[in-house]
Amino acid sequence: MHLSGYLKKQADESVHEYIFFVCLISLALFLPGSRFMQSFTQIILFVSWIADGNFRQKCIMLSQNRQAVFLMLVFPVFVAGMFWTYNALDRLWLSLVDKVPFLTLPLMAATIKPPNKARLHFILWVFVFSVSSTAATGLLLHTIRPEMELRELSPFISHLRYGIMLVMAIFLIIWLTHSSKARRKSRLFSYFVSGVLSVLS
Repeated sequence: MHLSGYLKKQADESVHEYIFFVCLISLALFLPGSRFMQSFTQIILFVSWIADGNFRQKCIMLSQNRQAVFLMLVFPVFVAGMFWTYNALDRLWLSLVDKVPFLTLPLMAATIKPPNKARLHFILWVFVFSVSSTAATGLLLHTIRPEMELRELSPFISHLRYGIMLVMAIFLIIWLTHSSKARRKSRLFSYFVSGVLSVLS
């Protein structure tokens, strides 16, 4: 399927379901590169979720999704844990904002019709592309400035978070390639890219 085929609104999906899909693409694209765009995308997603209404039905859907409920519990547990930390008010607001996605993303994912398998794979490929592009950018910067530390190969976000994304991308490349039953040359190329990312991780 061509790119336009993935991005085109389907006849059987609502506007809010389509916005959900586009926002997932945006999150996958900006996850390794821009915290501002991540936050902006989540705001758009939440506004669309509110505008969609049907809260009674959404409550029923959420109650039937235990995985989403467990993920959402991370946020109140974190809030409770703040009272046992040293100087709990220090950077409290920034810490809470940083953990809000544990509350909102599972909520919206559990109460909106999920993308089909083809679209889900497309979102994951976007994430792999974004992680790989960020790695290429880091290597280019290292070539220009050899004195850079290895942790600076992640030019946009924390190197710890980016390292986790690299590991995810390594396994996703192999899994997605085999799931799509790609040709031998494509599989070999995926192994090569995974190898390069493994070195960087």
